[in-house]
Amino acid sequence: MKKSKMVRRAIRNYNSKAVDWLLHENCFYTFKNLNDDKEPFRNIVDKGTVTSIGCKEFYDSGEDNKRVFKHLLRNTLMELCKIKQIECYGKKGIFRFANNSKAPSQKRVKWKGKNESTKTVIFEMINKKELHIICFRSLAFRSSFINIFDDWFLVLNPTWSFTNPGGYHQSRFESAYMSGGYSAHSRPPIPQ
Repeated sequence: MKKSKMVRRAIRNYNSKAVDWLLHENCFYTFKNLNDDKEPFRNIVDKGTVTSIGCKEFYDSGEDNKRVFKHLLRNTLMELCKIKQIECYGKKGIFRFANNSKAPSQKRVKWKGKNESTKTVIFEMINKKELHIICFRSLAFRSSFINIFDDWFLVLNPTWSFTNPGGYHQSRFESAYMSGGYSAHSRPPIPQ
């Protein structure tokens, strides 16, 4: 069994599905304070093995460590997004608003800036002739991290995620939906 799978299993044994950690070269990395006895990760980490490392010191020590640092930033972003019901999906690692797995439907979220507002983040796309849901379109983004001098920035590139009528799995017609190749009024192309 892979070591990362063993760590994931150990974390689950303590009723956590946290992903804001990384295993690299037999070391467990996280931004959390492992010296704090109340930290849930302390259940799987021996306090005598904890070593604090400054971020800059770590990522400046080589390209491999910079990649590890970016990966840890991404895992931490995934954990923060879970709080807002945004999931990281698929091999492309797109972040999208999570639909209800038992009863998928449109979803609206409220937020407050200068004024309070509501935004639809998951849309039902309906075939108007046959009056059924052909897919769901979810507000989504791709993320990357860039380092400029001593500052790290999160870059968000907005996009859409199209799921099957079940609301979770990627629609096989996603590329056609993305390009605007057909709408809910027309039938999807028949796969060859």
